[in-house]
Amino acid sequence: MLRGGVEERLTDKQLDVLETAYLAGFFDQPRTSSGNDVADLLGVSQPTFNQQRRAAERKLVEFLVDER
Repeated sequence: MLRGGVEERLTDKQLDVLETAYLAGFFDQPRTSSGNDVADLLGVSQPTFNQQRRAAERKLVEFLVDER
């Protein structure tokens, strides 16, 4: 669970995208799943997954920078 108000900045879809990507191993090094794999799990196209992931990541970074 995200803390400190981060979850309030993300949409439910963005939270779902990040959680699914994380659990699928998308953020592992090396990756154990691709963007296509995660998109399939979410039932969306790979470009849609990428857009939603980037939007969520941008909000997370904005939150971290704003909180400094």
